[in-house]
Amino acid sequence: MRKSAVILGLIAFVICGVLGFFAARQTLNPSSTTQDPPETPATQIQQNFILLLVDDLEQANPNLNSAWFMLLYKGSSPNINFQLIYPVTNFPDRSLKNQFTLTDGGALDPAFIQLVHNQYQITIDNYIILDKYALNRIAEWLGASELVYDPSDSDSMITEQTHLLEQGCAFMKSPSINTSSPFDWVSLVPNHMRTDLTFEQAISSWKQLADQYTLLSCDIFGSK
Repeated sequence: MRKSAVILGLIAFVICGVLGFFAARQTLNPSSTTQDPPETPATQIQQNFILLLVDDLEQANPNLNSAWFMLLYKGSSPNINFQLIYPVTNFPDRSLKNQFTLTDGGALDPAFIQLVHNQYQITIDNYIILDKYALNRIAEWLGASELVYDPSDSDSMITEQTHLLEQGCAFMKSPSINTSSPFDWVSLVPNHMRTDLTFEQAISSWKQLADQYTLLSCDIFGSK
């Protein structure tokens, strides 16, 4: 039985749906990979992402609801490590939320990436931003209920996301990672999903993890 959850939808996007999404991204902007060669080699062993969930990417200044590190190790023993960095109940640092901004072109402001690097001393290779509409469409695709949450209630939001990430890890370690049904990613790009990943990076990361799903381990670290 397929486990359905909104954050599972997020992970399915990052890992399972990445082929369809980036094929759509190529269709919408076919010259991006030739004009902007990847700064992060597609074959590197570890890739560090920041996942950002916002309220509405159609707004000029969307609000940051939560932020996670997603660290992918793609060696002989592949691992995905999730670390919540905002909101964190025992360290209510508001700087991430307050300084989250997009450029005039709709990309993540480099100053935000620099802030994360300065605070956590970790290099961020790529970012992925999804809004509530995108999460709900993915949830619908997975047969999940529509996402309803109050960002001001951080404790319940953290608990819910952590629980659903656990379900997502179970999904990624099953054969379902290679058998997910098609999804209309084109409809979400770029109004409800944005990333600086290139097509080559996405394909390489997906293939290395999907090919070794039986060996994959997954760790989740929340706010406690």
